[in-house]
Amino acid sequence: MNVREHPYLRLYTNELSTGMKCYIIPKDQYLEKQAAVAVRYGAADRRYTWDGRAGLGLVSHPAGLAHFLEHKLFEEPDFPLFDRFTQQEAAANAFTNYLCTAYYFNATGRFAENLRLLLHFVQNPHFTEENVRKEKGIIRQEIGMYRDDPGARLFTNLRQALYHQGPLRQDIAGDAAAVDAVTAERLYQAYHAFYRPARMILVCAGDLEPAAVCELAEQCVKPLPPLDIREDYGREPAAVFRDTIEERMPVSLPLFQLGFKETSFHQNALTRQAASQVLADMLSGPSSLFFARMAAAGLLDDSFAFAYDGGPFFGETVFGGASRAPERVRDLLFAEMDAVRASGLDPERFALIRRKHTGLARKAFQSLDQLVNGQIDCFAKTNGQADLFDMLSACENLTLDDVQSRLAEHFRPENAALSLVRPQ
Repeated sequence: MNVREHPYLRLYTNELSTGMKCYIIPKDQYLEKQAAVAVRYGAADRRYTWDGRAGLGLVSHPAGLAHFLEHKLFEEPDFPLFDRFTQQEAAANAFTNYLCTAYYFNATGRFAENLRLLLHFVQNPHFTEENVRKEKGIIRQEIGMYRDDPGARLFTNLRQALYHQGPLRQDIAGDAAAVDAVTAERLYQAYHAFYRPARMILVCAGDLEPAAVCELAEQCVKPLPPLDIREDYGREPAAVFRDTIEERMPVSLPLFQLGFKETSFHQNALTRQAASQVLADMLSGPSSLFFARMAAAGLLDDSFAFAYDGGPFFGETVFGGASRAPERVRDLLFAEMDAVRASGLDPERFALIRRKHTGLARKAFQSLDQLVNGQIDCFAKTNGQADLFDMLSACENLTLDDVQSRLAEHFRPENAALSLVRPQ
C-alpha cells in the first residue's frame, strides 16, 4: 500500500488483486464516513469496440444508456436497496456524468456492512424487460423536469452550440426516443463491457483504518479479466457549431452561458482546469476591475460565475449568470481578453489568484464530500492516472506561462458560443 502525505491530507492507495484501485483518506475523529465506487463509463461512451469478443465489431448504444444503467443497478429483486442502506444507518445515491458513473453512501455507523452492500450491488445487476419498462416512465419524467429547468436548458443548448456531433451534444439522460430504445440486453452488454474492476475505483474517507478497508474490498470484489475497450468519440472539428443559441422560458431576467471550446490537448485535464479557473478569476472574478465595471453598469450581479469541465478528449470553460444585456457582457469580456493579451498578465495578480485557488483546494480537503468527489473527478478526467495530490499540484505548480498559453489558445472569440434563455 502506498501513502502520500501533506499537512492537509493523507492518501493511501492500493491496487487489489482484481485490478480495482482503492483510495483511502483517513480523517481522524470525523463522525461520518463516506464510500464510493466509480466506474469509467459515462454518457460519452456510446460507441466502442469490444475486442475481447470476436466478431462483435463497433458497438453503438442509445444516448443516456449509462444513466439508465445507473438507475437500474439499484434494482434488487428481494428488497429495495435504498431501504437496506437506511436500515443500516446510511444514505445512498449515485450520479452519471459524461466521463463516469459513481455509486456512494454516507454513514455514521455500520460502515463495513454498508461497504459490503455497496460492493455487492455494483457487481450484481438485475435487469429484466419488465423492470426496464417500468423505469422508462421514471426517466422520461426526469428528462421532462430538466427540460423545464432554465439552468439545465442553458447547459444542454450550450453543448449543442459548441459541438458538431457525438455524445457531447446529447443530454446525459438522453431523450424520449433514446429511452424507448433501451433494453435489458443492451444494459447487460454495456455492464459486462465496462463494469470491470480494472475500470473501477473504490474511494473511502472518514475515521477509517486503510488496511482493514482494503482487506474487506479484497474479499468482496470478484475477479474479472480486463477487456480491451476502445471508445470512439468521433472527430470533432475545432470550430464551434454555432456562435449563439436562444430559447424562451419563464424567467425574470435573461440568463446566459458563454462557453469556450477546448481546441488544444497538449496539457492534461487537471492543468487545463487549474489554468482556466485561475485565468477566469483574474479576468472576471469578484476582485477584478472587469466585474466591478459590469456590476456598476448593472450588467452583472452575484449570480455571475465560471467553471471548467473537461477530460482527455473534450473541454470547455463556461462563464454564466443573469444579465439584462448578455450579448453586451460577451462583447465586453472579449474586449477585456484582447486588452490583456496585448498588455500581458500581471504577475502579482497571478500569484495572488493562484494562492487563492490553492487555498480553496486545501480547504476542500476538510470535506468528505469534496474529497471523495475530487478523487472521482481526478480518476475520470485522466483515465485513472491521477489522484488528489496531482489535482493540488496542478494548482500549486501552475506558472504564468501556463496561464498565458491558456489566454492565447483557449479564450478566443472563435472558440466561443453563447447560450441564452430569455423571458417569454
